Amino acid sequence: HDALPIFCADEIHLLTDINMVNSDVGIAFSAPTFKSGILELGGNIVTKKGDVVVNNLVTTLTANVTIDSTNGKNDPTGADIIFGNINGGVGNYSLAVDAGLGIVNIQNAGLDSPLKNVTIKGGVAYSGSIITQSGNIILDCPLVLTAAFVVFSSELGGGGNISLKIVDGLLPGEQLLNIKAGSGALAISSVGTKTPLGGFAIESAAPLALIGDIITQYGVIDINPTVLLTQPVTNITTFSEVNPYLSSDITMNDIYCEIPDLQSLVISAGFKGKVTLGNIGTSDVRVADIVMQTNQSLEIGNIYAGGLVIIS
Repeated sequence: HDALPIFCADEIHLLTDINMVNSDVGIAFSAPTFKSGILELGGNIVTKKGDVVVNNLVTTLTANVTIDSTNGKNDPTGADIIFGNINGGVGNYSLAVDAGLGIVNIQNAGLDSPLKNVTIKGGVAYSGSIITQSGNIILDCPLVLTAAFVVFSSELGGGGNISLKIVDGLLPGEQLLNIKAGSGALAISSVGTKTPLGGFAIESAAPLALIGDIITQYGVIDINPTVLLTQPVTNITTFSEVNPYLSSDITMNDIYCEIPDLQSLVISAGFKGKVTLGNIGTSDVRVADIVMQTNQSLEIGNIYAGGLVIIS
């Protein structure tokens, strides 16, 4: 898509809405490559399948902002939406992004000043850290982590809900993800199933965080809240066939399932990783089968399951 560039030497102050819905032309905000500029954004931007690109500018919100390349969902194909760093400003404002089937690329959100809520929809999102102040973080699309160490945090001021679908790294074993939801609910469909992470931690979330498969390439998995399995078979592994002699520890709190005797759990810490777990299942809602692999120590609470296999 063609973009209409707007260049600035130092600053852009955009306080009103921009609606470019009569053509497929997009819009770009840029500063000279030798100098990083500032974009103060207090208006919504809506295009009709036109890209929205912010290049070499740090964006600070001055109001709740929507960036939409689908013409209000009238053109669901959408277009790419690309930003650098975005901050919530003194009002800790909210950001909603809808790229349809397009790419969303945000370097970081909320590092200097947290946002209130962040909602992202697209074909795929590429992102670094996202930080809110007791606000929700909702990514309604697959996510690829782009920084070496990524923090998704909504715990400031108490906690907000965090909902992620498929989460992968950019390169195998290179990205680490740390999640802090505070008292907020957490739901993650899967982590690292296509491109495994270098490490994964859930520091805080409300009890019974919903999880799917979690896979790292030799990276530690550390999950503090109790979790609820959501799949027929859930795999938690720090083991990789790239080098079967490398792996890391897996530490988890209590693990529960939704449906008795129909959901199984596979945990693999390989040759080098220790496994430390709380209770698994309950007497009323048993896990169907459990398979655990570790050549190191295994510490576990009470187990309620139809079957148990330990490989060492």
